[in-house]
Amino acid sequence: MAWTFKREEQTFEQIAAGDHRAIITNVERKTSRAGNDMLELTLAVSGYNSTIKSWIVFLEDRPEITNRTLTQLMDSFSIPESDMQNCNVENWIGRSGGIHVEMREGNDSNEYASVRYFLTGRKLENLPPWQGEAPKTISGFATATPGEEDDLPFDFS
Repeated sequence: MAWTFKREEQTFEQIAAGDHRAIITNVERKTSRAGNDMLELTLAVSGYNSTIKSWIVFLEDRPEITNRTLTQLMDSFSIPESDMQNCNVENWIGRSGGIHVEMREGNDSNEYASVRYFLTGRKLENLPPWQGEAPKTISGFATATPGEEDDLPFDFS
């Protein structure tokens, strides 16, 4: 094989802290470190070429926390209540809403962007229109705060 190697570093722009318009590009059913069911949402963020993830952990002993987060998600991304009740996560892909991003310190002492909560009401209404090219989604439809941080699939400490 004839190949001339040239080093190419992967670069992406860090998503800034603050409120952002976002589109759900993927939803996966997973299991948390503590063994709870959870959903991992992948979100494209307006004005950025990178994505951000949000985890919703289903806490059987604290269902009000999970239900509050799901309600925020539903209201922010205009997800029909029937799709929430039946957990039709495939229908969530392509939906547009808003997220509040905070910077957190990871295990390696580097800062990274993290979804703190989903925007609703005036905060959502006041977001600027989508900037850049909207992501292509695998769904035909248009358009986290985890309840307990110690139940995420990774460790913040």
